[in-house]
Amino acid sequence: MASTKISTGVLKYHLNLQDQIQFIQLPNKIQWLLPYSESETQKVMTLFYTQYFNDTIPRVPIFGINPGRLGGGLTGIPFTDPIQLMNECKI
Repeated sequence: MASTKISTGVLKYHLNLQDQIQFIQLPNKIQWLLPYSESETQKVMTLFYTQYFNDTIPRVPIFGINPGRLGGGLTGIPFTDPIQLMNECKI
């Protein structure tokens, strides 16, 4: 039986996250930063994860985010900003 590619699982999780969090009540004046519903973010995430995680090699996830509006909050990719995606990843 073939294993699911890492890229497929990561993208499925993130792109369906909106459906999962809609029932979570946040305190007043607190809002979700959820860039995954933006089409450009989805495009960048798809390019990144299919380029670097399109295999079944086990990985240890490191959860975190550069939450600024020009970091992971824009790209959807943890710890990565648009300049690094362009310069280092060619995305």
